[in-house]
Amino acid sequence: AAEHERRVRAHERRVRAMRARLAHDVNDFVACLERAMVHQRRARTAVLDSVSETARGIWAHAECSLYGSCLTGLDLPSSDVDVVVRGLNCDPTPNPPAGAPGAPAAADA
Repeated sequence: AAEHERRVRAHERRVRAMRARLAHDVNDFVACLERAMVHQRRARTAVLDSVSETARGIWAHAECSLYGSCLTGLDLPSSDVDVVVRGLNCDPTPNPPAGAPGAPAAADA
């Protein structure tokens, strides 16, 4: 019985050491990932700003926002950028950019 107790305690020490090492490794991975994501998140913000500007150029009341892993902060460097566009009206060409199909002809100077 004493030998069994010794083995159980030794096993429990190994499991605790393994858990501590795993927690340390996970924390290191998350810290490294967070550092790597700073540039990615800036780039994704620039993409969202560009999409928002383009959408508002076509639909004056358009609002763009992120959803999915980028919104929740669970994104990885390989994640795509999920964007939802709201505030579109039913007019297919409410504010078409100059030269776009359906845009009014430019005034002659």
